[in-house]
Amino acid sequence: MNNARKSQFPIDKHSFDLDEEGISILKCREHKTSITCICVSSNNKYIFSGSKDGAIVKWSLEKRSKEGSLPFAYKEDGKEIKGHSRGILSIAISSDNKYLAVGDETMYIQIWDPQKLKHIHTLKGHQSSVTAIKFKLRSNTLYSASKDKIVKVWDLDEMAYVESVFGHTDAITAIDVLSADRVITAGGRDNTLRIWKFCEETQLIYKGHNGSIDCVVIIDEGHFASGGDDGQICVWRIGRKRPVYAVKDAHGVNQTNGESFWITSLASFINSDLLASGSEDGYLRLWRLEKGFNNVTMLRKIQIVGVVNDLKFTNDGKCLLAGVGKEHRFGRWTVKKSAKNSVVLIPVLHNVL
Repeated sequence: MNNARKSQFPIDKHSFDLDEEGISILKCREHKTSITCICVSSNNKYIFSGSKDGAIVKWSLEKRSKEGSLPFAYKEDGKEIKGHSRGILSIAISSDNKYLAVGDETMYIQIWDPQKLKHIHTLKGHQSSVTAIKFKLRSNTLYSASKDKIVKVWDLDEMAYVESVFGHTDAITAIDVLSADRVITAGGRDNTLRIWKFCEETQLIYKGHNGSIDCVVIIDEGHFASGGDDGQICVWRIGRKRPVYAVKDAHGVNQTNGESFWITSLASFINSDLLASGSEDGYLRLWRLEKGFNNVTMLRKIQIVGVVNDLKFTNDGKCLLAGVGKEHRFGRWTVKKSAKNSVVLIPVLHNVL
């Protein structure tokens, strides 16, 4: 863990910036409703986005254009055409870019070939909507979480179920995993985050939010961050059950109802001190983790109209991607009529001085 805090890029206040003039907005007819989730291939060539209408779209990051899409499930000449028939909630691509895994409002996980956009397999086992999925780094081990409160492990080399773990008492809303055999999940309204140590068959429980925990992201092998509908961004150190730092009202307060804007998405540039957060307040915010992760300072904010349902940094750190919609990915608590259902690309500049 000696390298846990070392960044792939030396990011500091003087060498990091965003290219606002280079921002691109990707839209297409397939995404008629809110974008709920996005992922990016490990070679940084392609983006995949999912939406509430069951559409999956493949984009070229270089060309800033649509490359293809996955079909909606239908029947032709009595034959079922594989696809998604309900809203997409989660999407992930393996490190070798061999498998694209998609979870939706059904109980199933569909596995696709991301190059040919052909269906490979259906993973069955969950009893409710698949809300979050993530591949282990440099592995074809897939972790999935669901409204059924269960975390499942799958071996995609064998297209086989491996095991399940139990503990959450409410629908699981988010999941993240890096290279260690530890998985972090957010338990929604059970107000807990849990780290599952599969080798040891144990779990650690973390509490610090006052409402539903909607997103969680690993910063490095020793730290992670979470956000929820209490408006807080919490930074955690693995092994410590309370946050090392909490940003209250991180996206401000809604003047209409006096409540904090929910934190709807988080992204970290892995093994660095850079964190991004999304909400529905009209701005995406960038944060710097300082003083050994014991302090968080906002670097700047970028205007984005709509609900930022997902955020991802490309693996080379050169672009921040945002999945934006008119509605929250899990419901219709608010509707941003002026928002565009789109993927927003924000170029990241390094060592600009």
